[in-house]
Amino acid sequence: MEDRVGAGSGMVFLCDDIHATVAELQSRGVEFAQEPMMLPSGWWASFNDPDGNQLGLSQRD
Repeated sequence: MEDRVGAGSGMVFLCDDIHATVAELQSRGVEFAQEPMMLPSGWWASFNDPDGNQLGLSQRD
């Protein structure tokens, strides 16, 4: 486990349209570590906040 605050927080944001949300966030300078991909549980993508903490973005179908 890292000593940094927020590391490994497991925070996930749900959205209605992951592709539109990713496009909007990228237009605002957010860099995605994992582009949207379909998993058995729905769509998933991950990105880093300005401090380097990895966060998730999910769309349930």
